Amino acid sequence: MRLCLMTLIAVPWIVYPAVSNANVIYTLSVDYSGINSALPGSTLNWSFEVPSLLTTETDVTTFLSTSIGPGFGSCGVVTDIVIPAPGNGYPYSSSTLWSGLCGVGDAFSGAAQQFLEDPDSLGVFDAYGHNGGAFLGTLTISEATPEPATVFSLALGSAFLLMAGWRLRGRRQRRSVRAGSRSQRSADKVEREIA
Repeated sequence: MRLCLMTLIAVPWIVYPAVSNANVIYTLSVDYSGINSALPGSTLNWSFEVPSLLTTETDVTTFLSTSIGPGFGSCGVVTDIVIPAPGNGYPYSSSTLWSGLCGVGDAFSGAAQQFLEDPDSLGVFDAYGHNGGAFLGTLTISEATPEPATVFSLALGSAFLLMAGWRLRGRRQRRSVRAGSRSQRSADKVEREIA
């Protein structure tokens, strides 16, 4: 009984980190080369992690990684992402802002990415430009890989459950052997009394 109680208390604590680590990673990879006179190599890549899927407009300023290709060389660095942003004629979009002005006449302070499907679930979403609807690249939304401590906790919890089951099975076998010998002794006693 004591072992069962310990198991009921310990298992949720050990398994919980693996269940609760459902962070989501958003990764955008697009290429604007040749669109609106963008130079070759006008690429934009960013990635960020959040605790859950984004369902309302969110301003992101902390990134796992960002890069702007040489075609956007004078644009600086990515400073801000708004996702999902108002659509500019598309149902869904995101906006990427950078630190400098660039492009023809230094007219661009960022770039927009449009999506035909709502990026509100895990998957890969095609990104389009709002001028002419040219295909730019993809937005990938995926679950984060569990951190090593979480995997260790899950393995430790599984080992604990196996050990508890093995110990409980052994205890049951010993009880059945004792119960069998008791019934045999009772049968022997009854047989002696009859004889």
